Amino acid sequence: MVTYADRWSQVKACLNALNKEPLVARVILVDNASTYSIQEPANEQELRKTTVLSMPANTGSAGGFRAGLEYISLHFPDLLVLLLDDDNLLAEGLLEQLLLVHASMIGDKTGAVFPYRPERPYMRSVMQGKKVYEALPMKNSFYGFHWKKLWYKLFHINGQKRFGCTGKICSLPFAPYGGMLFRAADLQVTGLPDPAYFVYMDDFDFSYRFIQEGGKLLMISDVTMLEEGENWQEEAKSSSRVPRVLRDQGWRNLINLRNNAYFSRHRLADSTFVFLLNMWTFRSLLFLMALVSGHLKSWKKVEANIRSGLRGELGRPSNLTV
Repeated sequence: MVTYADRWSQVKACLNALNKEPLVARVILVDNASTYSIQEPANEQELRKTTVLSMPANTGSAGGFRAGLEYISLHFPDLLVLLLDDDNLLAEGLLEQLLLVHASMIGDKTGAVFPYRPERPYMRSVMQGKKVYEALPMKNSFYGFHWKKLWYKLFHINGQKRFGCTGKICSLPFAPYGGMLFRAADLQVTGLPDPAYFVYMDDFDFSYRFIQEGGKLLMISDVTMLEEGENWQEEAKSSSRVPRVLRDQGWRNLINLRNNAYFSRHRLADSTFVFLLNMWTFRSLLFLMALVSGHLKSWKKVEANIRSGLRGELGRPSNLTV
């Protein structure tokens, strides 16, 4: 579990749930430079299963999960790992259900299982009947755009047959950290999260490696895990025809853009021609939208972050305070 800032109420709720779970042997809590000392509000009972790893600075989700997984791979290489955000609500029986599916469908092979998380738009889309290729990026796509999606939709073609839902099990190409259950031994194959991302897309990068190594990512659609608070990626209802990428100039959106560009170019692309076709189509359409709607100033910021991502200029922005 990774935490930061002043989120003791969420951490406490998560720790209490983990302490009540007899299947949990050990909790590794990464303190990503919280604004308080976790040992002060916590009592011995709350931390009885917990090892706290304190980071000197906020290294984002990428650095936090990397530190925790590195510790696990060194000290508990033979155990199963359940990743959690500090606001994930671990319902009674959830871990047991994940373990049962992992044992029956993955076993000693490379792969991860995870619950349905309704606050994740792409999971919700799949559950509502969308094809996986409609809800998630495809190979050689750029920011989710791929000309094949239009082709598939127009001619009712089922693209990406490798992914989809059969009964309660949905095979996906990506997964969030929170809820992922896998063998610690898999880290010898997949490697650790890339700290250069800082935040956003680092979970897609990490989970996609299970797929690249011939493994599986299985969402259990009838096992749900909720989280406290709001997801910033949830689009508020708006009558505006201007895409959010031009309307939202917050640091979260801009870092997400930068990392998305990097991930698309350096992880998803296996055809330079197709990738460039999708990228330039997306960027040209975005420019036209910005021109027509009067958002050229926002477009310049968007372009600057896209170019940074394409060049591999990642990391935590020097002027960012989190």
